[in-house]
Amino acid sequence: MTLFTTMDLPRSIRWRIQMGLLDLPEDGIESLEDLQAWNCDVLEQQRNDYQTFCQAYWREREQQEQEVKKLGDSHDVLTADESCFDDDDDDDEDDMDPLSVFVLEQEAQQRRVERFHRRELGLSEEREVDMTPVVLSSIEESSKRQLTKDLTRLPQDHGIVYHSLLQQQEQPPMDFQESLQQRCSELMELLSIYITQHPEMGYQQGMHELASLLLLVVELDILTNTVQPLETNSQDDDDDDGLCCFSNRLSTTYAMFCQFLQQLSGAYRDHHDQREEEEQDILSKMQYVSNDVTWRNQLSKEWEKHDVMTFTTRWIRLVFSREVQDYKTLLPLWDLFMDLTSCNPNVLSLGDESNYTRPGCHSPLTMGHWNLMTVLEMACACHVWLQRRELQQVPPNEMVHVLLSIPPMESTQKLASTLLSSLRRLQW
Repeated sequence: MTLFTTMDLPRSIRWRIQMGLLDLPEDGIESLEDLQAWNCDVLEQQRNDYQTFCQAYWREREQQEQEVKKLGDSHDVLTADESCFDDDDDDDEDDMDPLSVFVLEQEAQQRRVERFHRRELGLSEEREVDMTPVVLSSIEESSKRQLTKDLTRLPQDHGIVYHSLLQQQEQPPMDFQESLQQRCSELMELLSIYITQHPEMGYQQGMHELASLLLLVVELDILTNTVQPLETNSQDDDDDDGLCCFSNRLSTTYAMFCQFLQQLSGAYRDHHDQREEEEQDILSKMQYVSNDVTWRNQLSKEWEKHDVMTFTTRWIRLVFSREVQDYKTLLPLWDLFMDLTSCNPNVLSLGDESNYTRPGCHSPLTMGHWNLMTVLEMACACHVWLQRRELQQVPPNEMVHVLLSIPPMESTQKLASTLLSSLRRLQW
């Protein structure tokens, strides 16, 4: 019998095992189908939970529209989103400038996407609802506006895989911009549901990018490792609990996102005292990165003069996603973060724990069960240390400017190796 090694697991499946969202039999598996059968109840629960949240989301949307209708003609009720292109004039569409026509066409596409979602969830189609991003009433207006803006700023390469997947589905062809907009609508739904289910966290900048990257990882695996749902006696087309399939991509991403944010909750609590504590934590970890006491003291003095959280907050909240050239450069670094924090130390992207320690090292690094915030704070200290040559060439008062101007990494290999060495010293 040939067992399926953890190195061979598709990335999104390996991450879910490391997060504790999927279980791996102790005696191993021969195929992904075996793993799917082993976790069929978990997969069904995740899908059902997300579908329940979706139904509540869209019903709330319908209720909001009905309330607006009661207040009067909905065409005369301006929202903050509508006011950006309504200048209180009655010009015909023929007299509109090209940008306004483009905006209206985008809205029409959003309405088509919403009708598609309504049919999937069995909701009423009696009335078309404007797809300007309106979220549940419990979400603050400022969060809604910020989320809307943030989704339009996502890198376009996040949508390439989704567009490829759509071309494989049996539906009318869609151009790239339309598929990109549909993907943003799905992320709006996912994030709105998260905010509603986790009011203590709410929405803060950076969450949208994490959700998009996790969805991208799921999409990449679907493109290359589709595992068909188990056969059932049900005639319901929605009754599919595939381990890695198109229909379950959002429920899978939502489960991963919730677990990821739980580990990152400290970074998203925007309290001044916690920010200062995080800053000191990063400084304290410099001793495990550098033996140069003089340099560390000089850096610490300049650190205290400036709001260094300007850049370290971005590094941590976005898990270094903005510090690399593209997602292909980022994902191996995220593999390492997942390996370090894995709740199952036997599931590692490099296979064996010995591969994370340099040959000849007498103190091997223990993988798994590391706190994610500890790992990211150490990664910040390492990222600063890797800029030491540039920092030593400028006056002390320009150090922070150098750190704000670090070009995106073409490779994360140096950061990864420095991080592993520093954590080994911290461990021992």
